[in-house]
Amino acid sequence: MTADLVVALEARGLPTIWVLHELWPPGVLEEELAKRNYSNTTAEVVARALPVCRCTVSVCAAQRALYGPAHGVVTFLGVPEPEPDWRMGAEPSDRRPLTV
Repeated sequence: MTADLVVALEARGLPTIWVLHELWPPGVLEEELAKRNYSNTTAEVVARALPVCRCTVSVCAAQRALYGPAHGVVTFLGVPEPEPDWRMGAEPSDRRPLTV
């Protein structure tokens, strides 16, 4: 619901990162925005925002394929498959890579 902000900020030369966390196919977008009483974003505004946003983050490859952003990346927001020795919490310090 922030496509209007992406368009406005990019028009002023301010770079944007847009995280798309909903997967609404064409036709459903309008229904969902109406449920939320949000009138600043329309399908047309989304269509204008996708090619200008400097980094559009999708929650899965299917979402990126659906929207086709010009500068899209995918991050996985799911639950990983459990492994036999899976444990909750951080890795022990001796098993963590050192990053600088």
